[in-house]
Amino acid sequence: MFDARRTAIQLALKASSEAPFELFKRCLAMLPHADRLEKIGNPSVLSDVIVGRYLLVAGLMSAMANVEVNLASIDDAEFCKAKREVMLPAIGSMGVNWRGLAGR
Repeated sequence: MFDARRTAIQLALKASSEAPFELFKRCLAMLPHADRLEKIGNPSVLSDVIVGRYLLVAGLMSAMANVEVNLASIDDAEFCKAKREVMLPAIGSMGVNWRGLAGR
């Protein structure tokens, strides 16, 4: 009984990490478009493009926080590693200081 419960919880945690992980990937995919728009876009909307990029970065950080909350309780090391292998380099390449769940 306890094994079935534990398995169900682990599956739920994995499933709960998928939506924010997908959001992370979509925000990441949009960043180059914001960079391109900044270079070729109408100067009168430049601030809108910059704000859009900030919102994408905020989306990345928020999604990563949601994923990490779930990963902290997931026993499957390979599953966690696969998620972090996507998120950590992306965040690091932007020069963002990811503090993760430190200080909890």
